[in-house]
Amino acid sequence: MWIFANNAFVSIVEFRDEPDMLLIRARLPGDIQAMFPDAEVLEYTETDYCFREKLHRQEVAETVFAQVMSVDYGNFKSSVKDTFRHDVYMEVGGVMTDAQEWIRNGG
Repeated sequence: MWIFANNAFVSIVEFRDEPDMLLIRARLPGDIQAMFPDAEVLEYTETDYCFREKLHRQEVAETVFAQVMSVDYGNFKSSVKDTFRHDVYMEVGGVMTDAQEWIRNGG
């Protein structure tokens, strides 16, 4: 699962052989801590996502739920205050717009 928050981008996947745990991954420093302030993030140099933390599935669910409940904006792009992050998200949004148009036009 990818989550694009206005202050973080994380990828959440199962933690092998531990069904109660999830692996939270990020590409940018500080993104995991922005969503999970108590996380003890490890940095790797040989992985696709440099920043990782293993967390209990319940904690992740509660945190994501709280983020959803705190949405207080009518336009996501306008809620992203960091210029670099905003520009990156706009590129992702553009790719998804292209995909939408491709489908609309019959693929």
